[in-house]
Amino acid sequence: MADFLAEEVEDIHESFLVSDDAVLNPEQIANMLGMNAESVRRWCRQNKITHYSFGGKFIIMGKDFKTFIRASRRRAGLKKFYE
Repeated sequence: MADFLAEEVEDIHESFLVSDDAVLNPEQIANMLGMNAESVRRWCRQNKITHYSFGGKFIIMGKDFKTFIRASRRRAGLKKFYE
């Protein structure tokens, strides 16, 4: 089990390592990703990222943010592109 946890931590860039209990808003996530906060809000409205919504405001827990980042990660393939 410890190997699984070590692999899970290595599977995410250190820039995105936040506490599972961290309470994040779209602006904080946008700053970490170098994006516009409206993009994060759109992900919330489209249920692409697990969130809480209070009066039109979105809150994302650290654990849910990390899950979203892992799911969004694209792995480089081993294909060779000759064309």
